[in-house]
Amino acid sequence: MILEDVMAAREEQAQQNLTLDPSAGAKPKPKPVLSVREAGMRLEGLELLHKMACVYLWMSYRFPIAFSKRERVEEIKLATELGIQFCLEAVSEDRARQFTKRLEDAEQEDQKVQQGESTATAGGP
Repeated sequence: MILEDVMAAREEQAQQNLTLDPSAGAKPKPKPVLSVREAGMRLEGLELLHKMACVYLWMSYRFPIAFSKRERVEEIKLATELGIQFCLEAVSEDRARQFTKRLEDAEQEDQKVQQGESTATAGGP
């Protein structure tokens, strides 16, 4: 269920990226399909699924008769890795936006302080 949701969101994000008009001067950013909170919640589930797939694969090498679905679990593991990557990108892009906003706010604050100092020294005694 989690894997299917993330793969559907990943596909929707890819479709958004394809439908953007490249002829426009400034490239508009696509709206994120998953919020950071949703990506974080799904990331936990995907990590758990990935761990279980890795354990199953290890057991399939150790006990091949009892754990005979190795090929299918390898497909699930690969899809899970793609889903984890997608969720991590969503979280990192949001954090990058937040960091950029904080830097811009700090620069604006510095400019205000510098303007205040220059007007104070220009008025002088």
